[in-house]
Amino acid sequence: MTDKEPGGDADTAPDNVELMEPKKMTRFKVNKVDLSLSSPEELNKLCDIPEDPTTNYAKSFRHFTREALPRLDNYRNIMSIQAVYRPTLDDLHEDNSAAPPCKSTSVPIDEDPETKQEQLGWFRGVYIKNLIHLWGIIFYLRLTWTLGQAGILEGLLIILTSSGLAFVTALSVSAISSNGLAQGGGAYVMISRSLGPEFGASIGLIFSFANSMLTSLCIIGVSELVVTSFSLHLVDGGVQDIRILGVCVIFVLLCVALTGVTMGYRIRLAVFVILFLSILNILVGTILSTLSPPTSPNTGPPDRGLHGFSLQLLEDNLFSSYSPGNDFFTVLGVYFPAIIGFLNGANCSKELKDPCCDIPKGTLRALLTGTLSYIVVGLTSAAVMVRSVNPASSTSSSEGLTPPTTGLNATLVTDSSTVVYGLRNYFESLELISAFSPLFYLAVLTSGVLCALSSLQEAPRVFRLLAKDGLYPYMGWFGAGSTWRPYTVTTGIAVVFILVGNLNALAPLIATPFLAAYALVNFSVFHASLIKPIGWRPTFKLYNMWLSLSGAILCTVVMFLICWITALLTLILILALYLIIVYRKPDVNWGSTAQAQTYRSALEAVQGLNHVEEHVKNYQPQILVLTGLPSARPALIDFASLISKNISLLICGHITKVKVPDTLRKSLYDKARHYLSVHKIKAFYNHVDEDEFDVGAKALLQCSGMGKLKPNLLMMGYKTSWTQATRQELQMYFNVIHMVLDNYKSMCILRVRGGFDYSSVLADTDVVLAKSGVTTPSESLSRNVSASQFSHASSSSDSVTSVHTSPHLNHETNKHHQHHDGKHLHLHGSEHLHNGGDGKTNNNLSKVHPVPAFPAPIIVAKKSKQDLYKAKDGSELPKELFNTITQFQRKQYKGTIDVWWLYDDGGLTLLLPYIISTRHQWSSCKLRVFALANKKEELEFEQRNIASLLAKFRIDYADLILITTITRRPHEETVEFYNNLVQPFLISSEPPEETGPAPGPGDAFTISQSELAVLRDKTNRQLRLRELLLENSLDSDLIVMTLPMPRKNIVSAPIYMSWLEALTRDMPNFLLVRGNQTSVLTFYS
Repeated sequence: MTDKEPGGDADTAPDNVELMEPKKMTRFKVNKVDLSLSSPEELNKLCDIPEDPTTNYAKSFRHFTREALPRLDNYRNIMSIQAVYRPTLDDLHEDNSAAPPCKSTSVPIDEDPETKQEQLGWFRGVYIKNLIHLWGIIFYLRLTWTLGQAGILEGLLIILTSSGLAFVTALSVSAISSNGLAQGGGAYVMISRSLGPEFGASIGLIFSFANSMLTSLCIIGVSELVVTSFSLHLVDGGVQDIRILGVCVIFVLLCVALTGVTMGYRIRLAVFVILFLSILNILVGTILSTLSPPTSPNTGPPDRGLHGFSLQLLEDNLFSSYSPGNDFFTVLGVYFPAIIGFLNGANCSKELKDPCCDIPKGTLRALLTGTLSYIVVGLTSAAVMVRSVNPASSTSSSEGLTPPTTGLNATLVTDSSTVVYGLRNYFESLELISAFSPLFYLAVLTSGVLCALSSLQEAPRVFRLLAKDGLYPYMGWFGAGSTWRPYTVTTGIAVVFILVGNLNALAPLIATPFLAAYALVNFSVFHASLIKPIGWRPTFKLYNMWLSLSGAILCTVVMFLICWITALLTLILILALYLIIVYRKPDVNWGSTAQAQTYRSALEAVQGLNHVEEHVKNYQPQILVLTGLPSARPALIDFASLISKNISLLICGHITKVKVPDTLRKSLYDKARHYLSVHKIKAFYNHVDEDEFDVGAKALLQCSGMGKLKPNLLMMGYKTSWTQATRQELQMYFNVIHMVLDNYKSMCILRVRGGFDYSSVLADTDVVLAKSGVTTPSESLSRNVSASQFSHASSSSDSVTSVHTSPHLNHETNKHHQHHDGKHLHLHGSEHLHNGGDGKTNNNLSKVHPVPAFPAPIIVAKKSKQDLYKAKDGSELPKELFNTITQFQRKQYKGTIDVWWLYDDGGLTLLLPYIISTRHQWSSCKLRVFALANKKEELEFEQRNIASLLAKFRIDYADLILITTITRRPHEETVEFYNNLVQPFLISSEPPEETGPAPGPGDAFTISQSELAVLRDKTNRQLRLRELLLENSLDSDLIVMTLPMPRKNIVSAPIYMSWLEALTRDMPNFLLVRGNQTSVLTFYS
């Protein structure tokens, strides 16, 4: 095609496809895209859909579909400036053709401040930084001492043991760092985000403490070198001068740290070059000491133990020669801090180009280089220098002389005439070996100061992160405001340990917390590999779960071998901090392996139940209680919790009449979960949206739970408003009873004085806690926010709606949540269909408010019950009303529970009141059992039989009463009461077949005379029971009675409800129970 042909211009030429002979190439080829070429103006131009369809293919494809293409920005944390929000299901699924096309919400890449920083590779960002810390104070001042004390063989074992533990931990760190984009924060973030806040918070606090101690170690090493080598004499020329100089140094470094100065790459590179040259200087010095002729002890300078390379020296220094008070593990404790710097490169992952690849490469290679340098320098030093020599007497010995005191009260000897030289006695032996001594001093000073400054900055950073996470009480002040706040704590700790003034005494104390941190890092990798959550997919494959477990065990063992007292105190502190977190239960979501373990354990337990055969001895009442939102009916859920508490399943069912948007559904779940958590009720919440109440109840009953953990009992409140209800409402309520029995489940109906539904009176729990100064969790998740994104969520980027002030929604709800028919959303819930005893239908729903998406932690302070229940205006509830709402939470003193065990339904009518009587609120109440006698003449025999049965059931009771007059005709007053009850519903003859409401009061059912005549005997029986209840149980605290059986196609809804009304009206709290005719009690062992 030529340039003159149509479509051959430069704009469209790239879109033309010519059929050519295929070339051999790789299967997949991805070209790099220069995102910087797209300016904001160009991006906005791409958002405009062209009117000419012939030019569509010259534009970006993503502007012709609402679907989001797979891109990295879709998965970023929503606080990231580059985060992009993919469309919701509603955006894609609903008919939004009238809506204008959405503009891009992404921000140009070049505006991200993070991308302006120079990104470093593994060598500059990790390798160099780690080696600077590995070639630190211990390397220069205690390596030769380690070889002098332990000898070559045991010295190499100490080096390899320390490096081996570090290498295993480095493999674990590499696995963690390659499992997703590293967030920074060092070992604290690694452990806390892997193992969870329980272990992460405790080790984070200890890790911050250990970094403060490491600052002291570096400063003490620098001060020791200055005092001993430069003969500094301020007070005593020893420990006191080290303390004074160390305190001065740390305050100078503190001023540098507070100014925000960080050691940039060029400074680190310069220090690295100095350290590398100093090591070459040492190796050159060993060669020169071998080439130079030995000096005469009479005419030459005093012998300092440097004799040049000799096989005899290697043989003399081969085995250990510990000074008094030292052994293998004390020397290991002094040496171990030499290798704790191998994780420093992982602390600054944000500076790296590819942290998932750079951290493993740099860490492992730096650790290997550092280990080899320790071995080489240690062997060459042992080959050219004797173990101990006294220049005053010019005697050298492989066994060594008694060195100066190295305890806490040591006095360093700075007089050159009395200094004892040699590997074991002279800490600056590498200075004697070096070809150029000033380079040795420069290396020690620069390395010590840089490591001290780095640790001084790292300790408050970890402490500040811990405070910001809000895991421990009274730490929030350190995480907010200026950065100097955490510095006050960590610097104070460092000053305290500087006053120790002895490097040998401080080093083992530092080794313990770092070993504990390494043990937990290894354990976290083992735990993740064992649990194998879906999110555990490290790209680093060289780790092994059993190697990590071995590393965790060895770190713990070595920690105790070095200093068992410090190790024991560390473990006790970790345990104490762990218990604090377990008790407080902070609301954090880090996707830890502990969460995966909880899920797996729960899943395995539920699956294991499938293989457990059901037995009557193990029967548990697993309750589905129709509460609506739990906060709407506190008394109903409190009563259900009395039965299920600590022994069985409890599910709160909520039915709404219209489809609820996903955002609001999440809000309902969050509110219900928060209410249950605040009130310490162990229950679950389940919600369905169904226009018909009985269909929704059936869905809840059949679909709630899993496996053997499914409801076997449905409980609901008595419908006191049944006389004012419409035919449909009454029939649906009545159908629920039939539905439960059809599914072979048990049925309970509870009626209390004052009713259940107080949603129109009570303020929302979240509002009450907020006014009390208690932080509550966010009510819903932002759209498109995953669990990992939620942990760093921000509220400024998305509009989220949730129920904020009431368990209902107002008619003036946000238009964003409109039903497909154009009407506003109304959340009637199950309360719209069965009211909790007050006869009111609460259809008014409070307004949906936007809430922040950032998850504030739950900090539930201890509140009295009065503080948890407030009126809508925030005032205290009247005492009588408060007592009614909390009646099942209060202690019942010397009351009675009357059990009317009329018919044998399997024993549930007897079991439930027994369970209630075992709760501490009802433990002072006695059980009275009422039963029906078959024959008056056999009353004594039947009473003995029932008493024997109760004894075999091992149920304690105070009294047993048999009813012999159940067949007696009810009194005229009772009959008149019932006639007045059903009079508004009576008709003279059968109504014609109808599709609309029958004639009667409003839209209610009607009752025919023929229906009353057919059921007269059963009706009289219920009325006679009412008389017996008034006679015997009017003063009891709770009545439990067998629920009358509604026969299908015989008993209608109005007749049945009139029976229940006759039994329960003007009675104490009344529980009607009907089992499924399966035994729940047994007298067999």
